[in-house]
Amino acid sequence: MTGPPGEGSLRCTQGHATGCPGGESPARADNALNLVRAVGGDVLLFSSGHFIRVLAARCIELEPSVHSMSFLLSTASLSAVGYEHDLSRPVIRLWNDTHHVRTPQDRT
Repeated sequence: MTGPPGEGSLRCTQGHATGCPGGESPARADNALNLVRAVGGDVLLFSSGHFIRVLAARCIELEPSVHSMSFLLSTASLSAVGYEHDLSRPVIRLWNDTHHVRTPQDRT
């Protein structure tokens, strides 16, 4: 994804599933998914939690305005989407994995 810094960034805390003025939208998630599918291999994406929620909903063919807030995400978590067998079977392979994140108790 290319563009000026901040382009498409989420500028409101509510309404991300239906789009915010100058912010994320389901259409932007669809565009990202189309670009990823065109690669034909593994792709690594970094983004805000709000956009990743919309992307996950669109990936598994759910309506983001209804379902995206159901996907809990922690800071620095890892998630993976993919396909079972072929592009007609989108799946969530991993969601909100934080095993790599050290807690304050781990540092003592």
